[in-house]
Amino acid sequence: MTMFAERRIKIGKLKADQIKETGAQVVVTPCHNCIDQLMELNKHYKLGIEIKTVCEVVADGLAPIEFL
Repeated sequence: MTMFAERRIKIGKLKADQIKETGAQVVVTPCHNCIDQLMELNKHYKLGIEIKTVCEVVADGLAPIEFL
């Protein structure tokens, strides 16, 4: 909701600072709302992180299945 965008960015500063402190390159979350906020924080605070869902991380770890 764009009418809360400024507030969400301001409140998210604590989260952005915590992410910076960890030195994380990838942040994983199961929640779609969290993904939206993290994407905004990443852009606004220039975190330079990759944001993934838990499903993406699991899928990345699966070996490809070959069909004959």
